Amino acid sequence: MTASSRSSRSFVLALCGVVLSLLVLPASASALISTGNGGWQWLDPQPQGNNLETVVALDAQHAVTGGDNGALLTTSDGGASWGGHDLGIASSHVAELSFGGASDGWAWVWQQDRNGGRNRTYIAHTSDGGTTWTTLNLSWSPGAIDFVDASHGWALGNDPALREGGIWSTRNGGRTWKFHAIHFARWTFTTIDFVDASHGWAAGYTMIPDDPMAGTTGAIFATSDGGASWHKQRFATDAGQMNTVKFVNVNDGWAVGNGSDMGGAGTIVATTDGGATWSPQNAGTDWDLSGITFVDAEHGWLPEGDSIYATTDGGVTWKAYDAGIAVTAVSFADDLHGYAVGPGGAVATSTDGGASWQVHGTTTPAGGLPVPADGALISIRPVVVGLAFPDATDGWAVADRSILATSDGGATWTSQATDAALAGVSFPDTSNGWVVGAGGTADRQAVILHTSDGGSSWQTQYSGPEPGAVVSLNSVDSVDADHAWVSGSAVSSSTRSSVGATTDGGAHWKFVAVGRARTVADAVSFVDAEHGWVVCAPFNDSVAPSAILRTTDGGLTWKLQDTTKLQITLRDITFVDRLHGWAVGQSSDTRGACIVLTTRNGGRTWSRQNLSCPGVWAGVQVRFVDRLHGWVVCGPVIWATVDGGRHWRIQRPGGEVGAVAFVSPSHGWAIADSGDWTYGSAGILTTTTGGFRPGQ
Repeated sequence: MTASSRSSRSFVLALCGVVLSLLVLPASASALISTGNGGWQWLDPQPQGNNLETVVALDAQHAVTGGDNGALLTTSDGGASWGGHDLGIASSHVAELSFGGASDGWAWVWQQDRNGGRNRTYIAHTSDGGTTWTTLNLSWSPGAIDFVDASHGWALGNDPALREGGIWSTRNGGRTWKFHAIHFARWTFTTIDFVDASHGWAAGYTMIPDDPMAGTTGAIFATSDGGASWHKQRFATDAGQMNTVKFVNVNDGWAVGNGSDMGGAGTIVATTDGGATWSPQNAGTDWDLSGITFVDAEHGWLPEGDSIYATTDGGVTWKAYDAGIAVTAVSFADDLHGYAVGPGGAVATSTDGGASWQVHGTTTPAGGLPVPADGALISIRPVVVGLAFPDATDGWAVADRSILATSDGGATWTSQATDAALAGVSFPDTSNGWVVGAGGTADRQAVILHTSDGGSSWQTQYSGPEPGAVVSLNSVDSVDADHAWVSGSAVSSSTRSSVGATTDGGAHWKFVAVGRARTVADAVSFVDAEHGWVVCAPFNDSVAPSAILRTTDGGLTWKLQDTTKLQITLRDITFVDRLHGWAVGQSSDTRGACIVLTTRNGGRTWSRQNLSCPGVWAGVQVRFVDRLHGWVVCGPVIWATVDGGRHWRIQRPGGEVGAVAFVSPSHGWAIADSGDWTYGSAGILTTTTGGFRPGQ
């Protein structure tokens, strides 16, 4: 089987903008940042593509940032370059960072469970500015954190023995902790901030008393004895929730939060007397607010969307500036030097107090992976399904109406627009290739495009205009420049799976119906000009079972090999020779279950394995390079084997994976995204270790 990629209709990615351009990335592998898994590195975007959620500016040159999928980066040159670091916690998400100086820092980290939720929370510590981290051994689950120096720190959290919420404090850098109950029933705290070892504030929300249907109301609490006791401050506002509180000394502080549950812009309040009284401020923002920061009593910043609001008079007046990125967090080291981070690994810096921002690295999707034609945000992501590398240098990807190509192993990519919604790509060599999909017209006729010059130009070989023609193609496979096969569905009296074959490089195509009615041929795999297999899955809500069929005459006739139970839907299939093959799919009766079928006798019999997947994800793609080495894609995880599928090891490459391609047991690529439904951008990962952590 050649380098090819096939459709997985259940997988979708969030993409940002159609960019028909050349994307230049670092040529040196040493410059690439590893994902939290350790076995995959980011090619695009740079420095990495996971959402960033928190940042701390240590000084004008040094900063630390963290976020989804274990992303943890440091810079020592003002943001011009970034280095990646490993927390050593699988499936970790860095939610907050707090530093008590240039060297000692702490991270609040939560670990994702198999269903995508929070499994456990941790506090990790660094004493070298963020290069190396150790996890603290705690008997309780921490929340938001704040440290004022290398010794004194606080964290939100519950006491497991008392089953009561409150605040924990440490006086020795986190080696030991003491619990302090706040004793205000029904309050949920979201943020804390201390200015010294004694004075601190916590903010949050509670249900409105005596009227649970009325929503929530926000409040701020204060302590002057290091957290041992707390009192509620006077707080006249209709805020539904307070999200961030920030003080620069014992007197001057600010807090921001949501508007009322009945609607309205976000809330900003300020105090000059330690919170004895709070006064509202107005920055002209439109949305719920969080992440306000100040460096002194006059200079402060507030992120909202792709703008950062700045004040030089303590919040009396604010001015909005374009950050060049969607901002999730901002931090300043002084009144001039600041850092902003956001979704998709976006990083920007300012040296003039936030009046202008310089975006660092590459934050666009890989070569131009597109959103739908109207550019609107939607709740499901456009399908990104094609990735093919015939060798270690040349590769192609398809996404919606774009064809991407690289000739330097993924270091740079070009993008070409097409009129068809593409779903599969296959290249038997570096010159000849096919992409398939469906046209954009109302009747959605199937489309086959072919190139004989490495993608410089493409010709339409098939665009079924006749009644009853193939209307959608999901996959393509080829074994040489002459022999190729496509699979999809045709409309006659009822939807039928269809497989097309060519023996003359696509000059002529012959289609035959396969499988049962109301099924779609999702994937096809051939090992030579005669022997191939196809999987047929139910069409939409059809109750037809998935099936595997085999041909020994190049696709002229097909024989049913296996009909699965009704609760299994197969999505992909691959063979490496006439005997050894694998198919993957999902089980409708088991949440997050990936089904792997294996045959060692050409498909006469199949054995079944269940692999766990987070949430509702299931097996969407399977790839093998020989009888032993293979990979199964299950959304944010990849299962890999080195013994033909007898045993599998999980990989978490960092993001939700749509497709992989390998040219050897060690060298491969993956399309992945940051996993955020609103802003997530797609990117390209690479590995030279088979996706395993070096030495694993």
